[in-house]
Amino acid sequence: MATARTITGRSAAGLGESRAGDAGEHPVPVKAEPVPRVKVEVFTAGDCASCAYAKAQLSRAIAALGPERFDLRIMDVVEEIDHAVASGVLATPAIAINGALIFSGLPTQGKLRRALEKCLSV
Repeated sequence: MATARTITGRSAAGLGESRAGDAGEHPVPVKAEPVPRVKVEVFTAGDCASCAYAKAQLSRAIAALGPERFDLRIMDVVEEIDHAVASGVLATPAIAINGALIFSGLPTQGKLRRALEKCLSV
């Protein structure tokens, strides 16, 4: 009975748009390029104050960088223990980006934002 939550931003990828040619021509559908999404997982524990702060920092950073570019999953380490162990989590809060454990403990806002920006620029 896991209570992991997945939060995703909205994306216009795949919706397509029309491009009209000369007068009298019909619009030609143009397929939008898929937007690469960064997978972010946050491992938290019960009443962990640092975990709440890390989630708030992460929410601010994602909001500033474009929520449609991220898939955010917040999970309780106890309820997702197998996934946490497989990810190398030894302490909370822990943040994995694109499957790699990047932070074990509370990162600064600057370090967190730089890590997210680095993944977006790849």
